[in-house]
Amino acid sequence: MNERTMSMSSQTRNRVDEAMESATFVGEQKSASVSAKEDVAASTSPQQSRRVLALRVTMYVMLCLLIAGIIVGSMSLIEKGKQQALEEEVERLSDDVMLILGSFIHCVSTQLSEVSTALTVQYTFNDSNGVAATELGQAAQGFPDITLPFFDERIQAVQPDVDLVFYTPIITSDVASKREWEDYASRKQGWIDEDLQRRGWAPINAEIPYFIHQYTGSIEDQDLNSFDAFAAPVWQFSPPPKDRSIINLDASTFPYTRQMIQESIEKKSTTNEPILSGSFDAEMLLQYAEAMNSTTPRTLVSMTVRKAFSSIDSSDTPEIVGQIFALMSWEKALDEAFEGANMDLQVDVKESCGYGFSFFLQGGKIVHLPSGGTSSFVLSDTQVLRTLDHLESCQYTFTIRPTEGTEVQVVPFISINATLSACFIVLFLMVVFHLHNRLSQGREAKLFATAQSSAAMVSSLFPSAVQSRLMAEVESKKQDNHRLMLERSGSMNFNAKELYDSKPIADFFPEATVMFADIAGFTAWSSMREPTQVFTLLEALYHNFDEIARRRKVFKVETIGDCYVAVVGLPEPCLGHAVVMSRFANDCLMKMKMVVKSLEVSLGPDTADLGLRVGLHSGPITAGVLRGDKARFQLFGDTVNTCSRIETTGKRDKIHISKETADLLNDAGKEHWIEQREDKVTAKGKGELTTFWLRVTRGKKDATAGIAMSASLSTLLSMSSRSGGDEISERHNRLVDWITNELAVLLRVVEMTRLASAPTTKKASDETVASLERASLASTMNTTPLKEIKEIIHLPPFDPSVRDLPGLGEMDFTLSLEVLIELRDFVNNIAMMYRENPFHNFEHASHVTMSVVKLLTRIVAPQLYSNGEEDIEHLHHKTYGIASDPLTQFTMVLSALVHDVDHPGVSNSQLVTEKTALAELYHNKSVAEQNSIDKTWILLMEGDYQHLRKAIYKTEDEFVRFRSVLVNTVMATDIMDKELSAARKARWEIAFNAELNEDPVTASNRKATIVLEHLIQASDVAHTMQHWHIYRRWNERLYNEMHKAFDNNRGASNPTDGWYQGELGFYDFYIIPLAKKLKDCGVFGVSSDEYLNYAQQNRREWELNGKAVVGSMKPSEKTDTETFPPPLPWSHLE
Repeated sequence: MNERTMSMSSQTRNRVDEAMESATFVGEQKSASVSAKEDVAASTSPQQSRRVLALRVTMYVMLCLLIAGIIVGSMSLIEKGKQQALEEEVERLSDDVMLILGSFIHCVSTQLSEVSTALTVQYTFNDSNGVAATELGQAAQGFPDITLPFFDERIQAVQPDVDLVFYTPIITSDVASKREWEDYASRKQGWIDEDLQRRGWAPINAEIPYFIHQYTGSIEDQDLNSFDAFAAPVWQFSPPPKDRSIINLDASTFPYTRQMIQESIEKKSTTNEPILSGSFDAEMLLQYAEAMNSTTPRTLVSMTVRKAFSSIDSSDTPEIVGQIFALMSWEKALDEAFEGANMDLQVDVKESCGYGFSFFLQGGKIVHLPSGGTSSFVLSDTQVLRTLDHLESCQYTFTIRPTEGTEVQVVPFISINATLSACFIVLFLMVVFHLHNRLSQGREAKLFATAQSSAAMVSSLFPSAVQSRLMAEVESKKQDNHRLMLERSGSMNFNAKELYDSKPIADFFPEATVMFADIAGFTAWSSMREPTQVFTLLEALYHNFDEIARRRKVFKVETIGDCYVAVVGLPEPCLGHAVVMSRFANDCLMKMKMVVKSLEVSLGPDTADLGLRVGLHSGPITAGVLRGDKARFQLFGDTVNTCSRIETTGKRDKIHISKETADLLNDAGKEHWIEQREDKVTAKGKGELTTFWLRVTRGKKDATAGIAMSASLSTLLSMSSRSGGDEISERHNRLVDWITNELAVLLRVVEMTRLASAPTTKKASDETVASLERASLASTMNTTPLKEIKEIIHLPPFDPSVRDLPGLGEMDFTLSLEVLIELRDFVNNIAMMYRENPFHNFEHASHVTMSVVKLLTRIVAPQLYSNGEEDIEHLHHKTYGIASDPLTQFTMVLSALVHDVDHPGVSNSQLVTEKTALAELYHNKSVAEQNSIDKTWILLMEGDYQHLRKAIYKTEDEFVRFRSVLVNTVMATDIMDKELSAARKARWEIAFNAELNEDPVTASNRKATIVLEHLIQASDVAHTMQHWHIYRRWNERLYNEMHKAFDNNRGASNPTDGWYQGELGFYDFYIIPLAKKLKDCGVFGVSSDEYLNYAQQNRREWELNGKAVVGSMKPSEKTDTETFPPPLPWSHLE
């Protein structure tokens, strides 16, 4: 039997396998009856076969029709989607265009407004101070006899966004006024040659027309008689006119200008809003400027010049004494607005005060359509109407229409119809398969019959043993096939090799521009900040950068620390990638300056000093997705590496570009944007490179940049409205606001703590507090703060009611407006009392204040600031009561602010040597520190601050604690007095190392007192325990201050001689031991480790490079400190 089986042909073997499979099926259907065989026989009839065939044909036809219907429906949906996408794209493009046009006009009007303000400031300044006018190189003037210095250089901040700018004073029509103006103009016409010389143009030997003359061209049927009351002669003109006949030409006889002047006079609004004229052919005006295209429509933008600024307390509108006009080209404006548009379209503009005009955008280039002309392309039915809002006078309506056949890429989507079609398909297939199942039953019956016959054949061929083995083999094959199907369908786990068998996702992009933007000064700045403050800055900056990137269609790749990486030219190609990236970089640079200035109020000093260092490079890039954990899109190639080198070799607040990027900008007609760097840079792996600086000449810029002005005028232009007219800088204001905010936050907590513990607190009467204030004020005349130093300051015991206080962010309690106003005024007056010292100045006081705030935030009660889980009572005892006493924290911040008030810029020993009145008053002990305390206290006790004092203390205990903490901590900043230093050292040893037999409360207060003194000591020299650059800056300022005193014969020796060795000793015997004490007291958490680490690092750096640093420090009379008015006189203390 086996021999017969081995000799079977392959055909017979296949038949046996089929028979075995059929036999297996038979084994599973052992219960089938004989009647089933009859059904099987019936199912095989020819009639049933015809019905099955007909049903199959019907099913195929219906499926084909269904597929055709789906294709037709899908095409219809796609076409509809394309049309909808086109409409949405045109809508989006129109919104962006209106936004950019509005920004364009806003930038022009802002610059004109600043020039108008400068004219008003100059008139106000000259009118009130004739001497200051002499500093400007002219006699005191009044409108209309005003000539603005450096007019052309100011206007260049607006160009090339406008073609020209001119200023016209308004002069009454009486003969005397006209003659006076004509005499003045004849005398002052020298400004034209001065502006020509600044531009490097040759002077013109010609005189201006002496008399005011009228324009003789068409005036569009306007009534001249209504303007007989005044004249508006053209005076200052930018660019400086080469044809002087434009000067003294009466602008009230120009087309459009006369109407704009009339509208300005008739307006009653106190705000200075821009007025736009209708579009017109500006050939008459352009002939006086450089050669320009005069065929495209232009519009005049006008701002008024008023005789004075509007007063908040007065409803009177200051008199209009002049008008500034800028000639704006619509071709330039629309070229910028449609930059990057990827479709051809026509823009039709209708205006309420003119005839309108049209432009055509083809291939990214704006082309003016002459009046009555049409484009050569068929326009689509899709159109969008937009109005340029918020404009005075003329209103402009834009109709934007793409060309016929314009398409945008449509992302596939599923509509309701598509969903219904899919549902219908599913239902139809269910019916088909149901019918197929019914037919399969007949097939199974037929298979059953065939299996029976096959089993009989196998039974006749093989004995039972071989039948069993064959059956087992077939079953095994079935199981293997089933397992293989499961593996292939994904039912089993994939291994790593299967994941990476597919092709990676990566592409090569031959043309792209990369930007690396790094925050200059960030490392040193962040070393003085809390982590939350660092992330506040980064989130604010990167959010604004992301918004600009979205608007400019720039792809943000990633952020690496404080470096922002972006690219243009991928994933979507962009022909003008270098131009787009240049504009993006410039926008980021401008936004950076705005954001850091606004954040300085909340993030503290030096925030506004941060800059942005930008590098651009163009070239090919490989980009793709690296699969695996945390996969992301990445850039690779030499272009990326070179861009990083370009950025690192750049300078702060500048855009550094490679030669490749500069060449692309030149090809794009932007050669005026770039300036070759004088020195070549050496880049790692690249050698010497020729690079360029980028300056995008558009948008809002500092109108006074690069203009030489007198110090008086510069100060006037930077006056802060909140300062009540004091001559202080914008930086000074931001520091005052920041300190006020920090103190106000702590005062809020003081008030909330009082409210929580009100039932157990006995409030003193107003008369009791007033008597304490009078006594303390009298003590400033009879005794000295030195005698008030206390060994132990008693802080309040733990109050369980503070557990119920909300977090600081959840507090709905606010300080009264009177308290806030008095608090800011007090801080401002303290700032004004600081002298112009290189080191001991208000800026250094702000730096010390920031360090105190940082250290306090590490120990404050968590439920007041972050709703932490740590038990407040445990924290109270751990920090010796400092954490739960907001009044002590408030006083510490105030002490940091006032500790160097009225510092004379020389040491206490020098004041004693000179036998000054202050030294005698304070008995030759801690002269500067005691003087600061007394002057601060006298100021606080003034009647202007009664609401502030009531917010600080309301009980006798609070008053005593406030005064004691203030005196002890300010006096602790005198580290040169040997007796005070020895006493402090002894108190530390007693508090932390001696074994005293005293109650726990007294021991805790003893430790709290000495910890507070060391806290402010560490903050006073915090620069030595911060980043090396911070230490270098303040160390050099201290050196300059001491050298200045030596030069003025107010110093015992030249500080240069022992500066290097003195700093080493200062670190070894004071700074590092002080940092270790901060760590040993266990109060300040990780800050103590941070301070100690920086101190040790700076000490090592100074030991290595200190001699070179001393050699590089050259004393100078001027420092980079702010210029403040002298301190208030305290005659009784002089």
